[in-house]
Amino acid sequence: MRVHRWLPAIAGAALLAAGVAACGDDDSGGTDSASTSSSGDAKKEVRIGMLGYDNKNNYTQWWWQGAQEQAKKEGVKVTLIDGKFDAKAQAAALENSITSKQFDAVAILPVDGVSLLPIAKQAGQAGLKVVVGQTLGTVEQTNKLDPLIPEITSVVGQESKFQAEFFAKNIEAACDKKVGPGNQCKVGLMPGAATFPTDQLQVSVIKDSLKGKPIEISMAPDGGYARPGGYKAATTFLQGHKDIDVLHANGDQMIAGAVQAIKEAGLEPGKDILLSGYGGTTEGVDGIRAGTWFATVMLYPQKQAREMVRVATMAVRGEKAPPTVNVLTEPPGTVVALDKATADEHPDLKGEWSEAAPR
Repeated sequence: MRVHRWLPAIAGAALLAAGVAACGDDDSGGTDSASTSSSGDAKKEVRIGMLGYDNKNNYTQWWWQGAQEQAKKEGVKVTLIDGKFDAKAQAAALENSITSKQFDAVAILPVDGVSLLPIAKQAGQAGLKVVVGQTLGTVEQTNKLDPLIPEITSVVGQESKFQAEFFAKNIEAACDKKVGPGNQCKVGLMPGAATFPTDQLQVSVIKDSLKGKPIEISMAPDGGYARPGGYKAATTFLQGHKDIDVLHANGDQMIAGAVQAIKEAGLEPGKDILLSGYGGTTEGVDGIRAGTWFATVMLYPQKQAREMVRVATMAVRGEKAPPTVNVLTEPPGTVVALDKATADEHPDLKGEWSEAAPR
C-alpha cells in the first residue's frame, strides 16, 4: 500500500482490511446496483458513481451496502468505483467519471482531499453533482465540514478535531474509572501511522485536551490500522509499560489486537488496562458490552452512504440539497462516544461495520 500525503480520519480507521475479497468488479472497475422508477420528472433516472477508498477495504464495502439500500429506496442506479487507496488512482477514476459521461453525480470517500479538489471542481464544471465524505482540503480544513468551492454540492461526513476531542474525553473517563478522579494515570497512545497528518492532528488534540491533568501519556509504536499491527505494537509497548492504566488506539482494529497482547502479558483487558478505540465497529461495541473494552468513538459508514445517495439524488432532480450533513450530530441524539452506560441506553446499537466483510 502506498503512503499518501495524508489520509482523512475515516480513511485511517478504515485501513483495517485491504486484503479481504473485493466486491465483484466489472471491466470498468465498478459494481452496479440499480433500482428504477418512472413516476414523472421528479423520478427521472439518476446515475451515481460511488468512488470509495478501495473496493477491497471493509469500510468501503459497508459504505457500499448502505449506498445500495438507499438507491433502492430512491429508485436510482449506483455504481461502485475503486479508489485503490491511492491518490493518483482515485483522481484518475474521477477523471474517467467525467469523460465517460455515464453518471449524473459522484459520491466520493477522498483518499487525498488536496489533490482531489481541482478534479472535483472539473467534475462540477462538467455538470456532475459532487458529494464528498470529507472537506477536500488540508487536514486542518477537515476540522470543519465545508464545500469550499461552488462546484461541490455537499459534504457528508464528520469533523476531524471533533472526533479527536472525544478520544480525549474517553481517555479521561477511563482514567477516572481506573485510578479515581484526580489521581495519577498512565496512558498508552497508539497511532495508526505517526507520520500521517491525521494521526498527528488526533494526537495533538488529545495531548492539548489533557494538558494540566494528572495524566501521563506514553506513545506506543504504530499499530498500522490493523489487528496484527495492534497486537505487535501492544506486545512491544507492554514490555516497558506494563503498568499503564489506559490504552487508546486511533482505530478499533488495533485495540482488537491489543486485547490479545494484554492477555498474553498476564493482564486482564477491562480490569488491569482499560481500552479506548475509534470506529464503532461491531467488535468494539461487543467488547464494550462485554466489559473488555471501555469506550470507542463511532463511525457510521452505512448512514454516510445513505445520506450521500440521498443528497446526490436531490441535487440531480433539481431539489435544494444541504451543503453539509454531519453524520455524527444529525439527527440530534446520534451516539458519538460509546461506553458501557451509553451502550446500555441503546440496546439496539450494534455498529455499522466490522473487520468481517458484509455477507
